Amino acid sequence: MRIGIWCDYGCTLAPHDGIGVFVDNLVRGMLAADPTCRIVLKAHPGETEPLLAVEHASGGRVRSEEHTSELQS
Repeated sequence: MRIGIWCDYGCTLAPHDGIGVFVDNLVRGMLAADPTCRIVLKAHPGETEPLLAVEHASGGRVRSEEHTSELQS
């Protein structure tokens, strides 16, 4: 399974505050439930740092990246 999660709501959702806690737990739960799961977290430009903890804990199965306004193919 591959999934992308939008984490930019004017700033990148932080894993220790509000809905960011839910997103962090959701990502960790999906990784635990499915060993084939790959996740991309789309961050606010210049703000990938809040997502690095889950990315590092994922063993390469989570990637955080800044979103762009251009569609990518």
